[in-house]
Amino acid sequence: MGDWGSVTYVHTCRRDHLEETVARLVEREGYGRVKDKDDAPSLRAVILGARGGWTAVKFSDSEFMVRRRAGQDRPRISELAVVLARHAFQVSVFDGDSMTLVEASRTGRVCVSGGEAATASRRYHAETIKKKHHFDPGFHLLPVREDLENVAGDWMDVAALLVPGVEADLVATDSLFAKARAPELPSARWLSFAKRKKNKRSASR
Repeated sequence: MGDWGSVTYVHTCRRDHLEETVARLVEREGYGRVKDKDDAPSLRAVILGARGGWTAVKFSDSEFMVRRRAGQDRPRISELAVVLARHAFQVSVFDGDSMTLVEASRTGRVCVSGGEAATASRRYHAETIKKKHHFDPGFHLLPVREDLENVAGDWMDVAALLVPGVEADLVATDSLFAKARAPELPSARWLSFAKRKKNKRSASR
């Protein structure tokens, strides 16, 4: 068994705006912001430092951004890209040998490439991987600089290029959320959410 992990990258350096937008998108699904010391979070996220115009976002639910929320016809990463009017992509790795890249343009277009070797499926959650992009993870939709395009097949190199000051394996893999408390990371912004409790009176109606 190899490493598992996912990272979402958004083409913005405005981390305040990104944090606010991520929080709004999560909260409209029935979550509320909490402090780790007060409530046990059911979903956590961290926004990491930017390089080359890209800012990294990781969720404790590693596939949260590439799944669709109920009733929608596109993944959450596409919704985020449209709201921010910024390109975004997510790199996901399975068992250390299978990589899937989900690209979302600022206009909402989505392209999925790569795939999971264990299943050989051309479905990735609710999205379809075109035959020509199956097992060929790379940038087919978004314009990216040459050095990033050349390392599209190695998620560790992508993390090293785009997140300064943090070990690439900590960014790229899900070990970042293995601890009960948030680890100290330079310039990191942690967000914690818990599902809102339903009002008993409303639930009984």
